[in-house]
Amino acid sequence: MSNSIGLGNEFKIVDEDGDLRWAIRIDESADISVVRFDSSGVEVETVASFDWAEGLFVVDNPPVKYRSVASDVVPTITREDGVIELLDSTTGNKAILTDTSGTDAVELGQEVTIFLTVATGNSYTLALSTGTLTFNAALECAKIVRTSLGWNVVSLNGATIV
Repeated sequence: MSNSIGLGNEFKIVDEDGDLRWAIRIDESADISVVRFDSSGVEVETVASFDWAEGLFVVDNPPVKYRSVASDVVPTITREDGVIELLDSTTGNKAILTDTSGTDAVELGQEVTIFLTVATGNSYTLALSTGTLTFNAALECAKIVRTSLGWNVVSLNGATIV
């Protein structure tokens, strides 16, 4: 067949700058994997696979990345974040930042859960597309998602939006 590809090969998908972003791999067993690369062309994860022998399509769900932010540190949300634990802010209010450019930039559709474990009278805030999310009491929590408009709240427990 003139339009076929042999086993043990891959299709590479590049962005407008020619940087490798995705690959579709076909191994010797005819299993297929879809692999995502970061903006530097480094392989990040397999996001889906098809087991030919079993006829199974699997969407791989990597473990959620958990990060604890030390007291009084201004956190920046990155593409690696899934859960962020904020410790207390003893030296004033802190604004949570978002990495929107570079290799660690957050992605559209990315969901992040943020919670405050200890409160000492100060707060952490995050700019939303609909206002400002504030954490200022112990065990307040919010799940947010990044959209084309910015961060939006999916669920809220105690934290406030102003």
